[in-house]
Amino acid sequence: MSELTRRLRQAWVGVVRRGWNRVPGVRRLAQWAKQVLYAVEYRGRDFVTLPDGIRIYLRDDPSNFIKYDYLDLMACERWQPLMVRLMRERLRPGMNVLDVGAAFGYLSLVAARQVGPEGHVFAFEPEDVAFRNLVKNIELNGQANVTAVRAAVSDAACEAVTLFGVPCGASLMKGTSDLTGAGMLCQAPVPGITVDEYLAERGWPPIHLVKIDIEGGEVLAFRGMRETLRRNAHVCVMAEFSAPMLAASGFSPDDYFGELGRLGFDRFWDITGDEPRPVDPASEPRLRGTESTGRPLDAMDILAERAR
Repeated sequence: MSELTRRLRQAWVGVVRRGWNRVPGVRRLAQWAKQVLYAVEYRGRDFVTLPDGIRIYLRDDPSNFIKYDYLDLMACERWQPLMVRLMRERLRPGMNVLDVGAAFGYLSLVAARQVGPEGHVFAFEPEDVAFRNLVKNIELNGQANVTAVRAAVSDAACEAVTLFGVPCGASLMKGTSDLTGAGMLCQAPVPGITVDEYLAERGWPPIHLVKIDIEGGEVLAFRGMRETLRRNAHVCVMAEFSAPMLAASGFSPDDYFGELGRLGFDRFWDITGDEPRPVDPASEPRLRGTESTGRPLDAMDILAERAR
């Protein structure tokens, strides 16, 4: 990484922290500058090594989604920083992790390094380009303890689920152009599976951490892993929450937290910021969909636990 690129990245982190990126035109200008810089920075390179040593494959990315967006956040160590920190603090050698909506695999790789060869990460990703990058990133980092599964995790198994989304980006089982903007397209169908059936076929390995980010499909995933969550008393769940995306999939915040509550989860934390913040789904406006989070699609990262 050149010194110029490093300094500009640091400057952009400062802009985001101050909220200046919301000023009209600032984000677009920054995006253009990043594309020019990265085109020079990564010309002819197959992958980039991040500050934590994880390698991310760059070639199979036709929309430059990884190179220009996620890579910038990861390189600045601003890619879901609290979730990454909590994973590193909580995971120990020999533990097993579910990464539902693994995308190109960065969080799967973070988890795999923590659990070591004695543990395992099951990474589920339905979108075609993201899955190809996931597989290549696993190979690139030599993580034999990650199993990549191309399937849509839901509440019932089926032969084919139709996804909507953008190449290298979000995938929805129910797509809405008003949520994701122009460029929505129907992707090739993929198998639909439940976590319970998948793990039952493998003898019910213990699960210690579940991370879910499937663009509003979390309620269906929760329903399809009820037995898994019942069997693992000390499992914690790290999941994305977005009231608009839940609504696009036909669900409400009550459906989301009600499903977790019925499974015994009674402690919830907002892990979107710099430190975990306890939240009450019954009264927190941002968890009721009545107050904006200030993030795209009003998304938050939630940690759910059972009282010990």
